[in-house]
Formats: sequence, structure tokens, C-alpha cells
Amino acid sequence: MLYITNGDSAGDLIKETGLMDDPDRNLLVWRDVLEEGPVPAGLSLAEMTQVRARFIQSRGWGTYEDALSSFSNRNQQLSQFSEHDEVVWWFEHDLHDQLHIAQSFDWVAQQELGDTTLSLICINAFPGIEPFRGLGQLSADQIATLLPQRRPIQAEQLRLGQTAWQAYCAATPEAIASWLTTDTSSLSLMAPALARHLEEFPAVEDGLSRTEYQLLNLVAAGVSSPGHLFGQNMALEDTLFFGDWSIWAVLQRLHSGEHALLRQPSEASFRCPWECVNLEEFKQQRIQLTDLGQAALLGQVDWFQLSHQTCWRGGT
Repeated sequence: MLYITNGDSAGDLIKETGLMDDPDRNLLVWRDVLEEGPVPAGLSLAEMTQVRARFIQSRGWGTYEDALSSFSNRNQQLSQFSEHDEVVWWFEHDLHDQLHIAQSFDWVAQQELGDTTLSLICINAFPGIEPFRGLGQLSADQIATLLPQRRPIQAEQLRLGQTAWQAYCAATPEAIASWLTTDTSSLSLMAPALARHLEEFPAVEDGLSRTEYQLLNLVAAGVSSPGHLFGQNMALEDTLFFGDWSIWAVLQRLHSGEHALLRQPSEASFRCPWECVNLEEFKQQRIQLTDLGQAALLGQVDWFQLSHQTCWRGGT
């Protein structure tokens, strides 16, 4: 079997189950934060790999060479799927995982499957785990119980994943809105994830994304440390949306430029963990609203138009 999963945490748990004789051959970890940065339409998997590696480098999350090597190794392992009797996807309900499913389904839908069986494990709950955030909360024994629950992946599901990926990569968000009007029941967890993605586009009233609005409200309520902001913002989500590194990037953007909505009492710049001397330096930062931040919360300004900041949302 080849097992495909969403990151090192879940991958390590699958290794611990003892289900694989050779993890190097039987485990494929899909490492990419596709909800962040450019995901333009019309690219092959290899071409997208180069775009994503450049983005990883631009964010300071790693070098271009290391990211390109990691993604290329993943692509090579995926291309050898027909050497396995069965390929099993192990994923959960959040946008991060659903995008991995969509991207990989898009590629697989274009291949000759031969005699290889495709199966899917995708959950949004597990008995005794409340709130359920993801596979990383489970023990190896709990992870192992999911394998007998896998279900065959049908051609309709591959096509739906493919059209979801195409919509996500489209140049305007209308493509996702249109996709959401179709029958998405065969991949029932993908529609709510993409609907949540649409809420990251600037709101017409104030130019803020849902995440930006939530963070500003938390700061207005007195939450000032980065760690507490991340935890309390997570509690506002029905499903885990952004990971911690993505939230730090949002906070940095809100601190940036002459139209910043957040500030440090010392007037210093907000620093992400990878920019700090140590983690304690990062934790000691305290965040406040600017006057403009207060005005944005009240809907008195359109921050997106005012700040002229640009970012990618999928292919947009």
C-alpha cells in the first residue's frame, strides 16, 4: 500500500502503527500550505512545484532548493503509485487537507489507474476527541482503527476533486462560488472548507478578511500576546483554518505600512518566530490596535483599498 497524508505529524503517527514495512516507500507526506500564496491556474504539478518553492522561500520558511527538492520527491513518489496494489488517502476536514486532496485528485484523474485501487479516509470527528481538530490529536492505536473504515474512491470523486482544484486555481473567486452550487456530496467535507476560503477575500464593508476581522476584535477585547491570539482565533473557527505560521504572517501584514491596523507599544515592527533571536523574544511581543484599526472594526474605512496591500487567495 501507499499511504498519502497531510503532514509530518500525521505521517509520524501512521509510521507508529506498524502498518508499513517500508515507510520510505509506503508513506507520501503532502507538505504544502496551499491556502497561502500563489496557486495559479493552468500549471502542471511540476510547474506548480516551482511556483510553490519560490513562495516558501519568499516567506522565509525555507530555501527554494530545499522546498523544490521536497516537492519534487513527493511528485516522483506519487508518479509511482501504480507500483502499489492500493493507495490510501488519510486526511481530515479542514481547508489545508481538502486542498491536498483536490490537488492530488486532479493529478490522479489524468492518469491510467491500471489495477491499483484508490481508497479514502477523511474524517471530521473521532469518538472521545472534543473538539476534533485533526489526525494529529490521535494516538497511533486510534489512527490504526481508521484503516478498516476506508472507502473506495469513485471516478465521480476524482472528477469532483479535479473541478474543485480548477475552481480554487481560477483567477477570480466566482469559480469557487459556482462550484459550490453543484452537487458536492461525494466529497462532503470539501464544500464547507472552500466556503470558508471565500471568507478570506476582503469584505465589501471594511476590506477585511474574516481572519483579519477576528484578530482585530480579539485585540480590541484585550488579547495582546501572539500565542493567545492564535489560540483564541482558533476557537472561533468551526474547523482549524490557518496554522500558526500563517497567523503570524497575517499579524505581520496588519502591522505593516503607513496604514497599519496593529502596533507594538514600543513602535517596533512585529517579528515572526523565524525573525526573532529566540522564542521568548517572540512571545514577549504585545499587540495593540491603532486608531485606524479601531476605525476599520467600526466599518469606517475600507482597509483593502486604503492599504494597497496585495496577496494571493488560491489562483486570485
